[in-house]
Parts: sequence; C-alpha cells; structure tokens
Amino acid sequence: MNHLQNLKVLSFPINNLTGSIPTTIFNISSLLNISLFNNSLSGSLPMDMCYANSKLKELDLSSSHLNGKIPIGLGQCIKLQVISLGYNDFTGSIPSGIGNLVKLQRLFISQCTLFLSSKAFKDLLFF
Repeated sequence: MNHLQNLKVLSFPINNLTGSIPTTIFNISSLLNISLFNNSLSGSLPMDMCYANSKLKELDLSSSHLNGKIPIGLGQCIKLQVISLGYNDFTGSIPSGIGNLVKLQRLFISQCTLFLSSKAFKDLLFF
C-alpha cells in the first residue's frame, strides 16, 4: 500500500467486508480516519497498530466481528480523538495507555468482554 501515502480517510462502513484487516493499513502514515464499522471482518488487531501512524484521529471498527485483545499499541496513537470498538468480541483488559491519549474525546467499547484495571481506570479519569 505504498502508493497510498497521501490517503487521509479510509471509509468502508456497512459493506459486508470479510477477512482480516490488512496490517499494512496501519502503516499508511497520512491516514487521519479509519472507518470500517458494521462489516463481517475476522481476526484481531495488530499489537503495533499505531507505531507507524501518529496522525490517526478517528478509529471506528465497531460492529465488525473482530476479536482478541485491544492492542497495547493503541496508546501510541497520540492524536486519537475518537475510538469506537464496541459490539466486537474483544476480551482482556483495556490498555492503560489509552489514558495517555490527551486528545481523546469519545471512547466507545460497549458490548465487549473487557475489564478495566485500576491503573487504566485512574489513567482514564485523570488524563
């Protein structure tokens, strides 16, 4: 996906997309918005999903049949304002690094089997 280095918005909501999200999407450093909500995706998100893209402002993967843990690397997307991961099969804990996202305005993770550690809870309350 090297030829997409000027892409700002990747939006394919409600398209019945199947398969896993290509990890190369998260390497497009110009992306500001990824919107793949309400699809029939599978698999988990890469743990290092934000290391190559510090500009990402909005991530909407809700209702997409994803599973696994919410990546620790999500806390590296320092410009994120909106995280919408609800209605997926995510398990485990909410990464404490989300509390470091000082520009975060909306965090939507309902209907997932997640727990919040006391450290992550404190980080979220006082960021």
